[in-house]
Formats: sequence, C-alpha cells, structure tokens
Amino acid sequence: MLLHNSAQGEVESFGGSTPTATLGSVGFQDAIYFFRRRWQLIGKVTGVCLAIAAAFVVTAVPEFTASAQILFNPPRDKTSGPEGAISDAPLDPSAVDSQISLIRSAALLQRVVEQERLTEDPELANGPTESVLTRVRRILGLAPEPEPINVRTLQALQERLNVERAGKTYVISISVTSSDREKAMRLTSAVANSYIADRLAARAAVSERSVRLINPPTTPTAPSYPKTALIFALALLGGLVLAIGTAITIEVTTAGFTTPGQVEAALGVPVLAVLGKLTGEPGVPRKKKKIVAFLARAGVPPNEVKQSILADGVTSPAHLLLANPFAGFSEAFRTLRFSIQAICRGEPPKIIQVTSCAPGEGRTTVALCLAISAAASGLRVAFVDFDVRGATTTKSPVLEQSPGLVDVLRGTATLPGALRFDPKTGIHVLAVGRRTNGPVELKAAQVTTLLEPLRAEFDYVVIDSPPLGPVTDAAILASLADEIVLVLKWNDTPQEIAQRAVRQLFDDSERLCAVLNFIDQRQAPKYDRHVYAQFRSSSYQSPAAM
Repeated sequence: MLLHNSAQGEVESFGGSTPTATLGSVGFQDAIYFFRRRWQLIGKVTGVCLAIAAAFVVTAVPEFTASAQILFNPPRDKTSGPEGAISDAPLDPSAVDSQISLIRSAALLQRVVEQERLTEDPELANGPTESVLTRVRRILGLAPEPEPINVRTLQALQERLNVERAGKTYVISISVTSSDREKAMRLTSAVANSYIADRLAARAAVSERSVRLINPPTTPTAPSYPKTALIFALALLGGLVLAIGTAITIEVTTAGFTTPGQVEAALGVPVLAVLGKLTGEPGVPRKKKKIVAFLARAGVPPNEVKQSILADGVTSPAHLLLANPFAGFSEAFRTLRFSIQAICRGEPPKIIQVTSCAPGEGRTTVALCLAISAAASGLRVAFVDFDVRGATTTKSPVLEQSPGLVDVLRGTATLPGALRFDPKTGIHVLAVGRRTNGPVELKAAQVTTLLEPLRAEFDYVVIDSPPLGPVTDAAILASLADEIVLVLKWNDTPQEIAQRAVRQLFDDSERLCAVLNFIDQRQAPKYDRHVYAQFRSSSYQSPAAM
C-alpha cells in the first residue's frame, strides 16, 4: 500500500553518496570543468558567428584594388652647377600633401571620367553608395534630389580612389577599387597618367622632369574586398568572446548548488549524500515492458509490478530500493544512515527530520527511502508524515479515511490505533489521516507528546517534514529532532534561500546535514569528476545486475 502510494509522490530520485569535498579557489582545474560543461554552448555560439561570417563572404560582391606609385624628383641645389645635386634639406610634407589634393581634385578626375566614358559605366554612373537612412529619407521625400549623372560619377570615382603618401618619402601611392579587376587597373593607370600629364604641362618650361611613374598598375589577382581571412579571424575571435562571456554569465547567475563544496561553504553543514536523478538513468529501463520484466526478475510479485510503475514509465525509488539492495542507489541510503550516526555525538540519533527549502526537491522520497533502508537492516522503523498541509507520500483513499496524525493531535484517535504496518517495506506508517476543512496547527507540546512514545518504541523514526518557508511546522519539528536532513535540489535550490532558512530556523548547525538530490548524472562530472565518480561506475548505472 505504501509503495503504491509513494509512487504517486512529488519526486522520484535515487543516487549514491560520497565523502564531502571542499572547493579551493578558482584555478586551472575549475577552468577545465567550466569548459567541459559549457563547450557545447561555446561551440554553438562560435559556430553561429562563423556561419554569419561565411554567409557574408559568400554574398558580398568582391572588389579588386589596383595600385600605382608616382615619384617626385626631390628639390636640387642649383648652386652646385647645372646638373645640380640632391638637397640635404628635410622633406616638405606640405608639398606632398598638395600633390595628393591635386590628384583627388574634381578638375583632374573629371578628365578621367570623360576619357574613360565613366558616365556610361553602371557601377560608377549611379554615384556613391547611399546609406540606408539616406534611402529612407529619399523615399519619404526628405532628402534632396540626386545630383546630375556626371557629378554622381565623379563622386563615385572619388569614393573608390585612395591617394596616400608612402612613408616619409616623395612617393605617392594611387589605388582604385572596382568590382572588375581590369577596370580597377585601367582607372588607376588613367588617374596616374592624367596627373603626370597635368604636371608635365604645368612645368613644360623646365627641362627636368618633375614626376615619373615608378610602379605602374597591374591587374589585381585577388580581391581586396571582402578580406576573407580577416573576416573569419574576427568572427572566430568575436564568437569565442561572446560564447565565453555568455557561458560565464550563465555560471555566475546560476542560483543553485552544483557541488558539495558549494553547500558546505555557503551553509556550513556537511553533505552526506549525493543522489542522482532516476528518470533517464542509463541502467534503468525506460519502456514499461522492460520495467515489468526487470521487476519480475527482481522478485516483485506480479500483482504489484504495475503499481510500482509511474505514469511516465519510471519505476518508483522504493521498489528499486527493495528490488536491488546491492545497487548504487541502495548503497547511497545505507551510507547516508551511517553518516548521520557518525556525525552525531553521544547516543545514536533516533528521530530524523527530512525537510527541504521548497516543494518538489525530493524530500518525501529521501525520507521514505531512508526509512526503508533502515528497516531492511533489521531496525524497527516508524515513518511519520508531518506534512499536514500537502502530504503526498501516504496519500491514498484508504489512509485518508483512516485515523492518522491529525486525529492523534486532536485527541480523536490514539497513536497505536493510527499506526499502520506496511509488510512490503517493513516500516510502521503514521499518515496524515482524515482531512478536515479547518486548519491544523502543530504545537511543540503536542509534537513532543507524540514523538516520545515513538522514540521509546522504535529504533528509528523518520519524519517527513513540511518544506521550509512561511510555515513554522518545520522549525517546531527541528527543535525536537535528533538530526535534520536538508534536501537540496541540484542546480535548482537558490543558495540565498537555503542560507536564510538555515540561519533563521536552525540555530544548532551540529544537528544539520545536507543531501544533494536530483543530480544530473551526465552533467555532474563536468563540475567535479572526483566527487561524482560513482555515477560512472557500472554497479551504479546498472541496478538490474544482481
């Protein structure tokens, strides 16, 4: 009866235990764990950035740049004779800058436009590239009408023309960029020749030649735009920075506990067990047919096999605990029980309170499995459901209609009359019992009167306590329990809430220990492979092995 009803409980989990571990300062090992658990995110974000870069490179129109270099004859010292000599005077930057302005001037480039008939060239006749804002303004009638075609062509040529000084020399580099490599070479040559012709005409009376072409343009072999290598390098670097930044943000904003060391550092209490998620575990069959065969081989009676399977096809932890007492998840609760006894000073603890910070963290299942494990070792065990506001473990039509905890507290039933023995698990159960519309408030005196007979009669009393929060029931029970087990959901229970609960409700931390529950057994080793090493063992992952 209890096993069937516990399968309908709020959570299902099983796991293994490990000695407590502490975390040192962030170092190389922590970085390794970080990349092990976040490499997929980093890879995906970086891949997206590289894909965007690849799409841009593929769709971008390639452009080619052709260059030519022109040398000015430096000033000569006429006092040295008719041939002259090169002056030792420093170079005059203003003279070179003047020539650069001359090359970019509209008067000189207009001759290139006319000579090359660029007004008939579709690439240049449309003018310089307009921004999206300018296009929108033009559509809305807010931008002026476009310039005449010859002016637009001249502006487009100026946009594609680059003139700069080569270092601190009298060499000027002229380059033109175009989507046609031959056109780029032709226009570069036209601009250079037009400039040389202009200078020669201006200095026709001088016998020496003032400028000369030292590096004529050639047809470019590779596009100057887009710069594929640079784009992919920037995309890779930017993707890695974005991905690592995103991963670090996720790590920093993660509110839950991921290692026992985090729990011990934040709460100051020992972690006695780490319990893995039952759903989807490698060694546990998922399909109902395989689960039925597994339970049958384990000795579960045929009429109880279907009752032990949850709606999602997962076997209840209590049935697995009884079906395979030598598996890793069964060993976890034995170790938890022995660890609780070891940390208690004086007499062995009898009353064990199991609680959590919020519903859905596996508190009920941990309490039930702990009681079943103790009963399996030959102890006389009582399981008390104190969650009078939301009991789920012992919720069934039979137990709800029978006298239970509520009736005992109100004096309408006796404790021996409310206890029910479950032959399947070997534990005595005190369920919540009949429910009424009126509120049920736990009082310390009533709880003490209830627990003292149980302490005297049983070897082990496991209390399924309400979750912590605004209700004071957990605090009342904590003052009367010998040991308190706080169940924390892995990577879910907010650390701040757990700290507040421990600080406000448990003034005696020596009676408090913690259990990390619902651990993702595939992801956990990426946080600490030593602490979660048992999740990789064959005995832990194969509970069907007898």
